[in-house]
Amino acid sequence: AGIEERFSYHLTPRTTLAVGGEVQWHFDVSEATHTNEGYVLYDVGGNSKPFTVAASYISLDGEITARTHVSLGTRLDHYSTFGNSANPRLAMMVKPWQSGNFKFITGRAFRAPSVYELYYNDGGETQVANPLLKPEVIYSAEVEYSHRITPTVVATLSGWGNTIHGLIDAQTTALPGYPAQFVNTPLPIVVLGTDVSVRRDWRQGWMVEANYGLERAAFVKSESVSDLVTLGQTTERQHVSNVPAQNIALRAFAPILDRRLLLGTRWTFIDRRWTRYDSNSGIEQRLTNVA
Repeated sequence: AGIEERFSYHLTPRTTLAVGGEVQWHFDVSEATHTNEGYVLYDVGGNSKPFTVAASYISLDGEITARTHVSLGTRLDHYSTFGNSANPRLAMMVKPWQSGNFKFITGRAFRAPSVYELYYNDGGETQVANPLLKPEVIYSAEVEYSHRITPTVVATLSGWGNTIHGLIDAQTTALPGYPAQFVNTPLPIVVLGTDVSVRRDWRQGWMVEANYGLERAAFVKSESVSDLVTLGQTTERQHVSNVPAQNIALRAFAPILDRRLLLGTRWTFIDRRWTRYDSNSGIEQRLTNVA
């Protein structure tokens, strides 16, 4: 159950101020697991794990010049499960000439730990709970340039970087039977990448797009600015799992019934990725096959 309200006010013909907030009450949060011998987890009814979420936000959106648009905002969230999280965001759009468009975006975001990650416990058979989990936090920045080559062809080039802190991951424990537990990993992750795409549209509704992405992810040894900028990697032979170094995608759409129905297809190539790293398991990381 929840409620949300948003107010918008035009400070000037080109500037808008928005203020809002919301409250959520998750009043019935149930988990249960049972075997042939009976329940090993029964967070139901009086054992339910209800929680609340409250948030407020403010944003300022306007034009500095006829060719420059800026959006600045921040949001404060409060979760009864872990506490507060403040997340600002800044975006600037610049159109230096008629066929080109720049975008600059930076901000902070978070992912709250799920009820499953916080509380699931099957009696220590395969997993134990961790109610002290904190949210994952990401700081991101991106620069994008789009250029209209012809009235129907657009090319886009972007470069971006992310730093991720407190990543939630399942790791084995030293308890009897070695059950897993979700924890916040202590090492921050830096991900750098670039994307290029070309898109062709037809007036009849046909569309073809090709995209190529290249990225690199690495654990760094500390959260200091110097290590984050220089990618000061850890001495352990540890790779970030499930991050393909490159990917290629082709998309196409064809109109059916005079644009009222579209037929689409997508082909994707994903490079090899490293499997999960777990210092307690003793299993060496390896690369997957190409997907």
